[in-house]
Amino acid sequence: MPRRRGTAAVARQGLRDAGIDSVHAYDVALGGKSDPEVLAKAILDGRTLITRDLGFTDPRRYPPEGHPGIVIVRFPETIKKASLIRMVVDAVRTIQDDDLAKNVVILEPTNVRFWRKPSP
Repeated sequence: MPRRRGTAAVARQGLRDAGIDSVHAYDVALGGKSDPEVLAKAILDGRTLITRDLGFTDPRRYPPEGHPGIVIVRFPETIKKASLIRMVVDAVRTIQDDDLAKNVVILEPTNVRFWRKPSP
Protein backbone atom coordinates (compact mmCIF):
# COMPACT_ATOMS: atom_id res chain seq x y z
CA MET A 1 0.00 0.00 0.00
CA PRO A 2 2.69 2.61 0.77
CA ARG A 3 4.19 2.09 -2.71
CA ARG A 4 0.94 3.06 -4.36
CA ARG A 5 0.56 6.15 -2.22
CA GLY A 6 4.11 7.13 -3.09
CA THR A 7 3.47 6.57 -6.78
CA ALA A 8 0.24 8.56 -6.63
CA ALA A 9 1.99 11.49 -4.94
CA VAL A 10 4.72 11.42 -7.59
CA ALA A 11 2.04 11.20 -10.30
CA ARG A 12 0.26 14.24 -8.88
CA GLN A 13 3.50 16.21 -8.92
CA GLY A 14 4.30 15.00 -12.43
CA LEU A 15 0.89 16.14 -13.65
CA ARG A 16 1.35 19.51 -11.93
CA ASP A 17 4.83 19.91 -13.41
CA ALA A 18 3.25 19.31 -16.83
CA GLY A 19 0.75 22.11 -16.19
CA ILE A 20 -2.16 19.78 -15.44
CA ASP A 21 -4.19 20.80 -12.38
CA SER A 22 -4.30 17.83 -10.03
CA VAL A 23 -4.78 16.90 -6.39
CA HIS A 24 -4.16 13.71 -4.47
CA ALA A 25 -6.84 12.15 -2.28
CA TYR A 26 -4.68 12.90 0.75
CA ASP A 27 -4.60 16.60 -0.22
CA VAL A 28 -8.35 16.79 0.34
CA ALA A 29 -8.58 14.54 3.43
CA LEU A 30 -9.77 11.48 1.47
CA GLY A 31 -6.88 9.15 2.23
CA GLY A 32 -8.32 5.78 3.26
CA LYS A 33 -11.89 6.78 2.37
CA SER A 34 -14.25 4.57 0.38
CA ASP A 35 -14.40 4.62 -3.40
CA PRO A 36 -17.87 6.27 -3.40
CA GLU A 37 -16.57 9.03 -1.10
CA VAL A 38 -13.55 9.68 -3.32
CA LEU A 39 -15.66 9.79 -6.47
CA ALA A 40 -18.27 12.02 -4.79
CA LYS A 41 -15.55 14.59 -4.05
CA ALA A 42 -14.27 14.39 -7.64
CA ILE A 43 -17.82 14.96 -8.91
CA LEU A 44 -18.38 17.85 -6.50
CA ASP A 45 -15.15 19.50 -7.67
CA GLY A 46 -15.74 18.66 -11.35
CA ARG A 47 -12.52 16.65 -11.50
CA THR A 48 -11.59 13.59 -13.48
CA LEU A 49 -10.54 10.71 -11.25
CA ILE A 50 -7.24 9.01 -12.11
CA THR A 51 -6.81 5.70 -10.31
CA ARG A 52 -5.47 2.15 -10.48
CA ASP A 53 -8.62 0.83 -8.80
CA LEU A 54 -10.45 -1.46 -11.24
CA GLY A 55 -13.59 -1.22 -9.12
CA PHE A 56 -14.35 2.07 -10.87
CA THR A 57 -14.89 0.22 -14.16
CA ASP A 58 -18.22 -1.20 -12.92
CA PRO A 59 -20.94 0.85 -14.67
CA ARG A 60 -23.61 -0.49 -12.28
CA ARG A 61 -21.83 1.10 -9.32
CA TYR A 62 -20.45 4.11 -11.18
CA PRO A 63 -22.71 4.91 -14.15
CA PRO A 64 -20.97 7.06 -16.78
CA GLU A 65 -23.58 9.81 -16.67
CA GLY A 66 -22.83 10.25 -12.98
CA HIS A 67 -19.23 11.51 -13.17
CA PRO A 68 -16.99 13.88 -15.15
CA GLY A 69 -14.68 11.04 -16.21
CA ILE A 70 -12.54 8.28 -14.77
CA VAL A 71 -9.09 7.26 -15.97
CA ILE A 72 -7.96 3.78 -14.94
CA VAL A 73 -4.20 3.30 -15.05
CA ARG A 74 -3.36 -0.34 -15.91
CA PHE A 75 0.40 -0.62 -15.75
CA PRO A 76 2.52 -3.36 -14.16
CA GLU A 77 3.51 -2.68 -10.56
CA THR A 78 7.12 -3.15 -11.64
CA ILE A 79 7.19 -0.17 -14.01
CA LYS A 80 9.53 2.62 -12.97
CA LYS A 81 7.75 5.65 -11.53
CA ALA A 82 9.31 8.04 -14.03
CA SER A 83 8.09 5.94 -16.96
CA LEU A 84 4.62 5.62 -15.47
CA ILE A 85 4.34 9.36 -14.89
CA ARG A 86 5.58 10.20 -18.39
CA MET A 87 3.07 7.82 -20.00
CA VAL A 88 0.17 9.07 -17.86
CA VAL A 89 0.99 12.72 -18.54
CA ASP A 90 1.34 12.05 -22.29
CA ALA A 91 -1.98 10.20 -22.37
CA VAL A 92 -3.84 12.82 -20.32
CA ARG A 93 -2.57 15.55 -22.65
CA THR A 94 -3.85 13.74 -25.73
CA ILE A 95 -7.32 12.81 -24.46
CA GLN A 96 -9.91 15.35 -25.58
CA ASP A 97 -12.35 16.67 -22.97
CA ASP A 98 -15.28 15.32 -24.99
CA ASP A 99 -13.70 11.85 -25.00
CA LEU A 100 -13.27 11.96 -21.25
CA ALA A 101 -16.55 13.46 -20.08
CA LYS A 102 -18.85 10.82 -18.59
CA ASN A 103 -16.61 8.00 -19.83
CA VAL A 104 -14.06 5.60 -18.44
CA VAL A 105 -10.63 5.64 -20.06
CA ILE A 106 -8.30 2.68 -19.59
CA LEU A 107 -4.59 3.55 -19.92
CA GLU A 108 -2.31 0.60 -20.66
CA PRO A 109 1.37 0.60 -21.63
CA THR A 110 0.61 0.29 -25.35
CA ASN A 111 -3.07 1.19 -25.55
CA VAL A 112 -5.75 3.69 -24.56
CA ARG A 113 -9.30 2.32 -24.47
CA PHE A 114 -12.53 4.23 -24.00
CA TRP A 115 -15.61 2.80 -22.30
CA ARG A 116 -18.23 5.22 -23.49
CA LYS A 117 -21.74 5.86 -22.37
CA PRO A 118 -24.03 4.33 -25.01
CA SER A 119 -25.65 6.87 -27.31
CA PRO A 120 -29.41 7.36 -26.77
